[in-house]
Amino acid sequence: PASATYNVPLAFRLDHVHSGALARAWRRLLDRHPILTARLDAAALCLAAGEPAALERVELPKGMEPLDFARRLAARPFDLERDGPSRAQLLHGGALAEGQDILLLTFHHLVFDGASAALAAENLWRAYADIAAGRETQDQTGADFADFAAWERALQTTPAGRAQRDHWRIVLARPLPVVDLPADRPAQPGAAIDGQTVERRLPAATVQAARGGGGRPAPPPPPRGRGRQAQGGPPPP
Repeated sequence: PASATYNVPLAFRLDHVHSGALARAWRRLLDRHPILTARLDAAALCLAAGEPAALERVELPKGMEPLDFARRLAARPFDLERDGPSRAQLLHGGALAEGQDILLLTFHHLVFDGASAALAAENLWRAYADIAAGRETQDQTGADFADFAAWERALQTTPAGRAQRDHWRIVLARPLPVVDLPADRPAQPGAAIDGQTVERRLPAATVQAARGGGGRPAPPPPPRGRGRQAQGGPPPP
């Protein structure tokens, strides 16, 4: 509970954003994905529905660099029993120019991962564009995690589900492999996790080349042969 190890932050630098439309778009995102509002019931070891957290406006302290302040906010631990696993904060003032804001979204890894980030960002900004333009179309509610859990429980009662369960019980009963990855120092059991992130902006030409090459199929491997063909001679008759 006192650790931010599993916090997953997303930050967006904004110019002249409509804060009211953004607050409604954030609420629409939470309505579409109810798992983002769930509270942890530690006694029952389950997630229970909770009230959506509103967008919070936060004024930057004077003299503090905006990104440093955002990192401090993102590192604040979650109280999963009281506050839920997501929060949205709109940073303004301070060293930010007039009309500039930073939107900081922080999620707990219990309900959010890297793949979720792209989906959440797409849903949020589509909803913001619709609301800001006066299009009040409501997104279709996404499937709740409770629906998936119910489907999974039902699957376990079928022959296919029982076969999958029996398979993994056999596999996991065996000694599991240990991955020995290289490291600059030996791991210390019980040591705190103090990860770092290294960021570097790539030249535009490099990014463009990577995007262009990503859609092309890889060249076929060289043919494998025997004797003179493998060494560059003519193919056998």
